[in-house]
Amino acid sequence: MTLHHHHHHDHATGLPTPAARAEPACAGHDPELFWPATVADAERAAAVCRRCPLVVGCLAGAQQRREWGVWGGVLLARGRPSTELPGNVRPPHRVVPRSA
Repeated sequence: MTLHHHHHHDHATGLPTPAARAEPACAGHDPELFWPATVADAERAAAVCRRCPLVVGCLAGAQQRREWGVWGGVLLARGRPSTELPGNVRPPHRVVPRSA
C-alpha cells in the first residue's frame, strides 16, 4: 500500500505542486498545542495534522530525531508513539536547573 496516491495540484496552473512549497498545517497554530498538557490538546493537535500535506514526512523525520510531542498526527515520546503527554514530562535537555 502506498501513501502517495494523493496528488496536490496548483489550482492556477493545474500542475502538481512540489512538496517543498507546501505549508505545514501547524504553521498558523500555537506551537505549544503540539506539546499538549491534556488529552484534549493532543486530539486538537492531531486534527490539525490530519489535514496537512506534509504529514507522512513529518512523522518519519520526528521518529528519526526521537522527538516529543505531536508530529504527523501521532503523540510521540522519544520518537515512539506514546500516551505520555509532553506538557507534563518535558525531555531532560529542555529542563533548566534552578540555582539554589
